[in-house]
Amino acid sequence: MVDILQVIPKTFEIQILRRIQGLGRGSVFSARNFADLGTRSTVDWVLQRLMAKGKIRRLSRGIYDYPQTSVIVGLVPPDPYQVARAITTRDGSRLQPTGAYAANLLGLSDQIPARSEFLTESDERLIQLGNQEIILRKTTPRIMQMAGKTSGLVTQAFRFIGKDFITPEIIAQLRQQLSEKEKDTLRKDIALPPAWIAAYFRQIIARTASSPSPTRKSPPSSAP
Repeated sequence: MVDILQVIPKTFEIQILRRIQGLGRGSVFSARNFADLGTRSTVDWVLQRLMAKGKIRRLSRGIYDYPQTSVIVGLVPPDPYQVARAITTRDGSRLQPTGAYAANLLGLSDQIPARSEFLTESDERLIQLGNQEIILRKTTPRIMQMAGKTSGLVTQAFRFIGKDFITPEIIAQLRQQLSEKEKDTLRKDIALPPAWIAAYFRQIIARTASSPSPTRKSPPSSAP
């Protein structure tokens, strides 16, 4: 039997490695990211070869990353959002950060959860990466209408913080840091969240005197 690893052109492996390197350290991907370069089986074989060489790391079935390293911890754990995004992209579904992770992305919490939850349209699953858990929960089409948008992020962050703990300071912070485009997203999606969150949407998008915007975290970039 011919070993397919022996007949795959070296240039093809180089093409895939260069694209991975272009994505940058910490990027997470699947064979789907290289579908334009060759057949699925050939891409899978090359990814296995690169993994065997220590160039990439396998995180879950069909999911890999281009790992970052640190002199303190060695291999850096993958970013939960990147992993969840790669899985849902592979499955052709959307993704919405939720809970403490959503609040953290908006700069409303310093908590970095060991258990990161995301909403999706695909099957529910649990991905265990060392001490880190990534949970994908299936939700309703209505909720997923806000997936990947500022409206979805604010909705899930407010659910986590709780109705009785949304302070004027939180509203003022979001009013300052969200761009006009992001506020317009809240305005367009105002009918989608629960009424109490929609009321806060209105406060955030209310016209006020402009002021400098503080730095805010953004979801990690991911490959298309």
